[in-house]
Amino acid sequence: MNNQTIEEVVKQFHKDIINMTDRQIDDLAEEALNSACLTIQNVLHIEYGDFASIFFSDNEVKDKFIVYIKSEINNKVNE
Repeated sequence: MNNQTIEEVVKQFHKDIINMTDRQIDDLAEEALNSACLTIQNVLHIEYGDFASIFFSDNEVKDKFIVYIKSEINNKVNE
């Protein structure tokens, strides 16, 4: 059993966020984009994601997600 206090858990969580690697941030951005596309596809009853894959192949939106994630991390650090 772990005897960490809530404060210790929160501090570790913040440390983990601050220390996210570029690869982890990239993966998170990819997951966010995929999640957004899947939501749209489910509402529109689209069975395949081929068009989304082509539409977002330039990574422009994913790059925006990366900037957003890094901004959120920066905001968290400054709390």
